[in-house]
Amino acid sequence: MRWVDLASRGETDGENVRAALNLSALAEAANLSAAEGRPVRPGLA
Repeated sequence: MRWVDLASRGETDGENVRAALNLSALAEAANLSAAEGRPVRPGLA
């Protein structure tokens, strides 16, 4: 697996990092939306 090879060398894949950050923003927006009962766009909380 590519990510295993990269991790074993202490490197990262920029595309995977961006995907992880986008997913984190989406989860944060979903949690905030549920807590406040209003729509929240990822990254615009």
